Amino acid sequence: MELLRENGVPLLLKVTVGGFNLGEVEEIAALADALGAKAVFSSLIFPRNDGDRSPTSLRLDDEGLERFIRFETAYMLENLGEILGVEGSSLGYRDLVRYVRKCAVDPARLESENRRYCGAGRTVFALNPYGEVYPCVALPLVLGNVMKDNFARIWKDSPPILRLREREERLAVECEECDLLDRCAICRALSFLEGGSTEGLSRERCRQTRALIKVLVHEEARD
Repeated sequence: MELLRENGVPLLLKVTVGGFNLGEVEEIAALADALGAKAVFSSLIFPRNDGDRSPTSLRLDDEGLERFIRFETAYMLENLGEILGVEGSSLGYRDLVRYVRKCAVDPARLESENRRYCGAGRTVFALNPYGEVYPCVALPLVLGNVMKDNFARIWKDSPPILRLREREERLAVECEECDLLDRCAICRALSFLEGGSTEGLSRERCRQTRALIKVLVHEEARD
């Protein structure tokens, strides 16, 4: 990381947080600051692509998750001004609550009916070392291979990506009836890896969203 910084290479620290490093997140944030970099923290830990759920044993328990979210939201507030293009000193948890909803609904407009629940295959993609294209880094659906086909053709016309886009508005009944739907960053990859369907309910995503809103509402009331 120091060599990257010295050579002017843009640097972003992406940090997965579980019980194994929850106690180190403040130090990691301080390290990023010392390097003149930003850090992105996530407590989402996925099952393996082959369905093996053993990695999920590393997930934070409910108490640890709330502790992490309190840290993450405070850290995010320090950088929210830059994201929104306003002075960070004037921002508080009320702004963060609105930002969470804005991201879930539409990146450009807070009040919008143009809902996009997940960016997989729409705003993001992933490419592995063998040329295989995926809707995102966590969703193991092969869309095509750039060693054999043109990327633009894969992105626009591959049957798997067209099916994914056709079904992007479909939700589990539990999600449609949930009072937190407008603030939930639904993850199709988690749904697929947990239940075998991109349209299913991810109980981990649900747990994470409820913990996030609980912390935000509590902190907003104190603001």
